[in-house]
Amino acid sequence: VLLALIFGGAVAYDRFSLFFKGLFLTATGLVILFAAPVVAKWQGGKGEVYALMLSCTLGMCFMASANDLLMMYLSLEFVSITSYVLAGLLRKNRKSIEASLKYILYGAAASGLMIYGMSFLYGITGTLDLHETGVRLAAANVPDTMKLVIGTLIMAGFGYKIAAAPFHFWCPDVYEGAPTAVTAFFSVGPKAAGFAALLKI
Repeated sequence: VLLALIFGGAVAYDRFSLFFKGLFLTATGLVILFAAPVVAKWQGGKGEVYALMLSCTLGMCFMASANDLLMMYLSLEFVSITSYVLAGLLRKNRKSIEASLKYILYGAAASGLMIYGMSFLYGITGTLDLHETGVRLAAANVPDTMKLVIGTLIMAGFGYKIAAAPFHFWCPDVYEGAPTAVTAFFSVGPKAAGFAALLKI
């Protein structure tokens, strides 16, 4: 309730968000628990991996709670940026660096397309609130072609986040190059957060 007051209604406190928050925290806790023996053998990045995973989890919680387009986009970017760093955490490993670079390039393109679609949506409806956006979009006389364009652009961002075709090309390279602990985290946390945000949209 305090968060809802602080963020002026941009963050929702409901059963939907609580379910996904529980899922994110459980997944992150299990990954950290099982990854600890492997991370202990790393030459560097031992502390950073946990800090970045927890930061990414915070972003995922905001994604599930997002009640407007701006909060959804900012939380998705927060998750994405921490994910880019996690993928390239082993700086002396060539595959890890390659994975991070590919992740950034695909992510930047998908993010740009999504914010472009959201700007169209805001221009038509005049609001960032998700519920109000739906109501105004239904009432507005918007051509079906425009709706298709907006939907496709927004889906580019979410399709990339959940690795849905045809936005999935980054996934095999990133999963192969990133550290195993990070790959385990990527396969559950950010994917579930993407689905949560997509369900809200």
